[in-house]
Amino acid sequence: MLLVGPTSVKLMAHKDLLCNNSPFFFAACKPVCIQQNLVHLPDDDPVAVKSMLYWLYHKRLGVPEEMFHKDAVVHVHHGMKSAPGLLAKIYVMADKFQMPALMNDTVNALMYWHLEHIESSKLPAIVVKYIFQVLPHSESSAFTYFAHYLVGLQYDALDFNIAKPYLPFEFLFQYYKNTSLMKNKKPLEAKFQGGVSIKTLLAKGLGPQGTEIKKYVLVKGQR
Repeated sequence: MLLVGPTSVKLMAHKDLLCNNSPFFFAACKPVCIQQNLVHLPDDDPVAVKSMLYWLYHKRLGVPEEMFHKDAVVHVHHGMKSAPGLLAKIYVMADKFQMPALMNDTVNALMYWHLEHIESSKLPAIVVKYIFQVLPHSESSAFTYFAHYLVGLQYDALDFNIAKPYLPFEFLFQYYKNTSLMKNKKPLEAKFQGGVSIKTLLAKGLGPQGTEIKKYVLVKGQR
């Protein structure tokens, strides 16, 4: 059993499934570490862990329907309770649990969310701040590369003024470099690590690995 968050929300999962997919859980479930078959995750979000468990059992990310529905509009000033905020939490958690396949599917999910909400939603600035604060290698992560792309694509001058206080220096530096807002610079095309154009991948419906974007599943009552 997993005890998640500051209030120790109880979530059931098969130990073998956790251990086979995560070196973190393999170590946490050793007899010398585990007590009464309980694994404590006090710093993690129960909703994010539920999405992770859905992914473990179905190999597809399951997300709360009310957060990811097409009518759920997200703005620059929205917080971590937005759809991109939850995906950021899942990505950071997957990194901590050493689950690269889940990290990749989370970026796929962010790309799919963007395509589903392309006319109505923008990446909240606080999501970028969270990734840089929590993820040790944030600057080189696929999530950050796509965040750069979304900010450059979605933000107008007013959005940027609202978001600027929340955007980390490292992100701003790369943003100015990539979008070439500085005088007499030619705009650079946003790419994932390895030089693959994000715009080209989206146009073809492909994720960062060059395979078809994996759609998430809308799950009722998951929050």
